[in-house]
Amino acid sequence: MKNVAIYCRLSAEDDDKRATTDDSDSIQNQKSMLITYAMERGWNVYKIYSDDDYSGVDKKRPEFNQMIADCESGKIDIVLCKTQSRFSRDMAIIEEYIHDKFLEWNIRFVSVVDNADTEVKGNKKARQINGLINEWYLEDLSDNIKKTLKHMRESGKRTSGHAPYGYAKSLDDKHKLIIDPVAAEVVKNIFNMYKSGLGWNKIVGVLNDSNILNPYKYKSQNGLRIRKDYTTELWNIGTIRYILNNEVYIGNLVQGKRQKISYKNTKVKTNARDECVITVNAHEPIIDTETWTAVQERLASVSRPLKKSGEIHIFSQKVYCAECGKVFAKTASWKNNGKKFEYVRCKGYYDKSMNCSNSKYMPYSKLEEIALNEINSLLEKYAEDECILDKISYDNNIDSSIIALESEHKDLSATISKKQSYFRALYEDKLNGLLSEEDFVNIKVGFQNDIAKAEERISIISDKIRKYDLKKSKIESKSDIISKYKRIEILDRNIIDEFIDNIKIGSCIEGNEFREIAIQWAV
Repeated sequence: MKNVAIYCRLSAEDDDKRATTDDSDSIQNQKSMLITYAMERGWNVYKIYSDDDYSGVDKKRPEFNQMIADCESGKIDIVLCKTQSRFSRDMAIIEEYIHDKFLEWNIRFVSVVDNADTEVKGNKKARQINGLINEWYLEDLSDNIKKTLKHMRESGKRTSGHAPYGYAKSLDDKHKLIIDPVAAEVVKNIFNMYKSGLGWNKIVGVLNDSNILNPYKYKSQNGLRIRKDYTTELWNIGTIRYILNNEVYIGNLVQGKRQKISYKNTKVKTNARDECVITVNAHEPIIDTETWTAVQERLASVSRPLKKSGEIHIFSQKVYCAECGKVFAKTASWKNNGKKFEYVRCKGYYDKSMNCSNSKYMPYSKLEEIALNEINSLLEKYAEDECILDKISYDNNIDSSIIALESEHKDLSATISKKQSYFRALYEDKLNGLLSEEDFVNIKVGFQNDIAKAEERISIISDKIRKYDLKKSKIESKSDIISKYKRIEILDRNIIDEFIDNIKIGSCIEGNEFREIAIQWAV
């Protein structure tokens, strides 16, 4: 009696599943059909192999690979499938096994619906044609799915099945995100901690010490869908870095960041930002624009936290050499009495990256003292002269620039709308035989180029308007920043960020300790 291996596969998750461990009804139907087919021919069903939710080109199907191993070891005489496409849609796999290895191992392949049978002479060409059709189908299906997803993304719809930590999927619209108040509060704390000067290690320690559930455990305990790469039990640096860099928290959708190389290759490539589909203000933000900007500036500066404390010192990326422009980095040494001495020094001089003459270090405590005195002097001057705000420049051209940009944005949007209307009319003319296919294609390319240029310009305009709005809000808040302080006793990173844009330290004048220190105010 011949031993037959029944192989079943389904590539999409079926709605009829009662649980994630159940086979879909389609798989059950395949099994029933094939068992009956085998029994009618007196074949012994050695084993049923079933891969649910696997693509026909996936070479890592667990049950498929187990079946191949059993075939190679001589346990199986016949491989039975509903159709050849259930076995595989990849011509390379068809050729490797059905037309090569199975012949070597003396195994017969049979598929019921499309009548593929390696025992029938002259059936090989039909099997190869079926293989090509199946592969073409999969390629077309892949292209159609990509086009559908691209259209959905360009329409502002979110296509990912997993809501990012801090959000949940709306029950009314699965393409929309709504704020998860509990997780959103943790996200806010992460941004605020980093903005205040804490480094990644320190933030991780605070969260874990406070027994705050990381995204994986939080979603697990709340019955939410979890990405396969969420496996850790505790907070880690990678999670913090991912959250701080994710634009979703300011209400933006950046989709299409990664894509598979092809429908047959599971390797993923990362797309450049201009290849992504970006939707601004797609949902309610968790993080305000000012906090986001401050955090991104900090991330861009690549500040290195102190190794032991995990904290970034309050002047990080604020102090520069007036001679070479390199950063004044903080370092420390220990004196003979065991006391720690902290100071800042020009990195351009000490790492020899610049031919800089600014060789003298400055005690860190001296830098703090100078900055504190200068800030308090500014506050005293404000208290004595309320007109100081008149000396804070306000660019009157900001409002007019915003109006001009918004007008251009409106005109470009109208142009795109008109082009799309013209294109729809042309398409109807083509369908009605009033326009040839060649003429339609030529005009289509021109329209697409015009629309792409307009959309690119709109993206630039939107970014400029956002920057102008941020600048305007900063100018308007200067009065609040200055007036909310009377006298400062101790400096922290928030105060430094609010008052100081940068500090430039000059070289010591030969023969004395005097050196010029220039503070560029942020207010």
